[in-house]
Amino acid sequence: MRIVIFIVIILVFGLSSWIGYSAGVSAARGEKVVSWVSEYQKGLEVFLGEMGRYPDSRELADTVLMRDYFTTYPVPNLNSGFCPSSFVYKILGESRYQLDLCLEREVGQYIKGLNRIK
Repeated sequence: MRIVIFIVIILVFGLSSWIGYSAGVSAARGEKVVSWVSEYQKGLEVFLGEMGRYPDSRELADTVLMRDYFTTYPVPNLNSGFCPSSFVYKILGESRYQLDLCLEREVGQYIKGLNRIK
């Protein structure tokens, strides 16, 4: 009987540890994505200031060019089972863009799930 109680205690402790670890990883991933999005927005604004427009898909594919505007480029995709991709840049015109940002949990001003930044 003592062995069963001991095993149950170990299982409960292990499950608690795993849940805490998963929540911590999810929070860290969300904070990193939000940090990258903020950096990405700054880089887009610098590009706009220099070129008079936002970058198109061809320019975004040029990592050498984009490293002049972004500290981390290309931005890693921290996808999860909840979010297929961290964020997606869409050009809506020369002077407009949209970032679709997906988070596993709420981070700052951003909600869990899809957030659109225009």
